[in-house]
Formats: sequence, C-alpha cells, structure tokens
Amino acid sequence: MGQTIIVKEDHPERIDHDMMRELNLSRSVVQKMIQTNKILVNQKPIKNSYRLKKGDVVTIEEYVPEEMTLLASFYQDQGCSAAYNH
Repeated sequence: MGQTIIVKEDHPERIDHDMMRELNLSRSVVQKMIQTNKILVNQKPIKNSYRLKKGDVVTIEEYVPEEMTLLASFYQDQGCSAAYNH
C-alpha cells in the first residue's frame, strides 16, 4: 500500500531531499525510487532535481528493501514462504 501527499506550498528544495525527510530513507534509496518511478508527481515520472509546487500530488509506492525482495525470492526458490513485515 502506498501513500499520496498533496503539497500545500512551494518547496525550495529538490524532491529527493524532501522525500528523504518525509519517508525517513537515505537519499540514495529515494533517488532510486524516483528513477524507477516508485515516486510520481501528478501521476508522471520526475527527476531527482524536481522542486515541488503548491497543488502537486505526490504518489509513493511502498518501499520494500532490495534485500527483502532477494530474500523472499530465495525462500520461494527453496519452496518456503517468506512474509515481509514492517
């Protein structure tokens, strides 16, 4: 399950800085999410340098660390089930 944020005022900082604080994730993770379209603005892909404007709608897909994806894949290959609890 993802989340949606409606921007209430212009932001002077880049979106990767804003989302880093909002999501409590590292900048490199946020940048990867932007590059893989896990973070969209007004339902469109954006660049890390985008600056949010009043009225923008930010859609964020749930972040699953790559390690968890690899671990789940490993267990699936072994015939086991793995659950990701956060």
